[in-house]
Amino acid sequence: QYSFDGLIDEVAVFDQELAPDQIAKQLTKIEGIKDQVALSKRVLPAGEQIDEFGASYTHLRFYDSWDNLWCFGPYPDVVVGFDESPAKFVFWRGVSYIPMIVNEAGQWYSNEFNETWGTSGGDGCQEPMSDKGNYFTYAKILENSPARVVVQYRFPLADVNLVKANYVEETGWYDVADWYYTIYPDGIAVKRKRLWTSGRRNHEWQESMAIFGPDQHPEDIIEKTETVTMMNMEGSRATYNWTTQPPAHVDEPEGKCIQIVNYTGEYDPVTIGETFVGSNVYGGELTPYSVFPTWNHWPVAQMPSDGRYANFPDRTGHSSLTHVFLPIHDEADGDQPFYEKLLLEGMLDVDQHDLVALARSWNLAPTASMTSKGTVNYDKTQRAYVVETEERPINLTIEASENSPLYHCAMVINDWGNKSSKAVYVDGQKVDYRQGLVINSQGSKQLVVWVPIKSKKPVELLIK
Repeated sequence: QYSFDGLIDEVAVFDQELAPDQIAKQLTKIEGIKDQVALSKRVLPAGEQIDEFGASYTHLRFYDSWDNLWCFGPYPDVVVGFDESPAKFVFWRGVSYIPMIVNEAGQWYSNEFNETWGTSGGDGCQEPMSDKGNYFTYAKILENSPARVVVQYRFPLADVNLVKANYVEETGWYDVADWYYTIYPDGIAVKRKRLWTSGRRNHEWQESMAIFGPDQHPEDIIEKTETVTMMNMEGSRATYNWTTQPPAHVDEPEGKCIQIVNYTGEYDPVTIGETFVGSNVYGGELTPYSVFPTWNHWPVAQMPSDGRYANFPDRTGHSSLTHVFLPIHDEADGDQPFYEKLLLEGMLDVDQHDLVALARSWNLAPTASMTSKGTVNYDKTQRAYVVETEERPINLTIEASENSPLYHCAMVINDWGNKSSKAVYVDGQKVDYRQGLVINSQGSKQLVVWVPIKSKKPVELLIK
């Protein structure tokens, strides 16, 4: 049920019970050689430090006896790095491609995935975590430019016996999720999470999970005294501790939409949603091992189990802290039924006032207008203003305010053409910016522009 991971030399069998001094004598024989054993350290792989913003296909190696379980091509994994942050987004087959954010201290975090339970004859959890051999799950780079990265993460919901959730015999359809990560140079991703399902809509959409490699104990990674901070867009906050046990709830403050999980590293996992419609604490399944519920049936492990408690930090594992519940952003019935939710996330080292401005800039995005012919509308699923116009140059005004601030500005200009932008001006001043020319699904060129500006008053932009 579980592989042996280590080295074995002689195995001695005795025909009688050994006394303590006899056991001690046997142990002294290996004292001189145990430090000479060549056993590679098991460290969760996030790849080399990246000095520029962008996504890349790579091969993240864990250790030989695990890596050699399967045949893979030379570039099975995806890593997104930043030039102004040590954090990364990692899509690695060892975690079933479940998206991770990783900080400067090599501490991993995930906001989980879609999950349901026991449908279509399945047993237990039906989730991407169960696809231990990566038969179905994958990550794919859709867009990669200096202005932004888009990664598609696709997975079916299946149990450890690969029984698909909500399977329809007549059509062969079952629950499949398409999640799109639109990631900008400031280290923040907007996640458009769409679940195709004709079943009962009782799925899980978020669970705050810390992921550990061997030799990482949960309490070495997660702060116990100020574990989770919840905030709303008014700046009110409440901090909860796991000092001796999980708290009863994380209900305050009213209208919360920001969660910070406090790690021992400098960069912490930040989750921002449309106002949370509820929350709770993962307070069950506790063991003496940690104040945080911890399991090691995933990641990396290949045994057909969806629940095995960790007793030692000898294997990869994970802990769960909270759930935040998100409103439905979009949905449809009919022959292509789905429902969809949105989330912002990042591994960040920013002031909590900045997080309030970020949440407002996304949830209460300032309106924009064109001073030339055309239209401009804010697309929350891209965290960007979408511009439709044939005129050049492009003039627009963003009506930023205290209530609706601008926290960095991304623009997608449709039907731009083949030439790059020459310059961007903000209130008449030429500014630094990043751009990328990409081909959309209709085959036309889009210009994506990212301008690192923050403002609580109206700004005028000129794009040449």
